[in-house]
Amino acid sequence: MSLVDTVKNAFVPIHREGYPFIAAFGAATLFLGYFSSILFWIGLILTAWCVYFFRDPERVTPVDDHQA
Repeated sequence: MSLVDTVKNAFVPIHREGYPFIAAFGAATLFLGYFSSILFWIGLILTAWCVYFFRDPERVTPVDDHQA
C-alpha cells in the first residue's frame, strides 16, 4: 500500500454539491483574515464545519427483517 492510498483512505470524500459552499467559505475566510486574525480563525472554524457538513461517507444499510 502506498502513501497516497493511505492518505486517500484517511479522508472522507466530500459530496459534489458541497464544493461551491466550501470554496465560498474559504474565500470569505481569506478575505476576513486580511483584516483581522480573529476573524480569520472564526472563518477557518466555519470552513471546517462546512467541510464536515458536506462529507459523504460510505453508509451501510442493515439487512435485518426484524427492524422496524
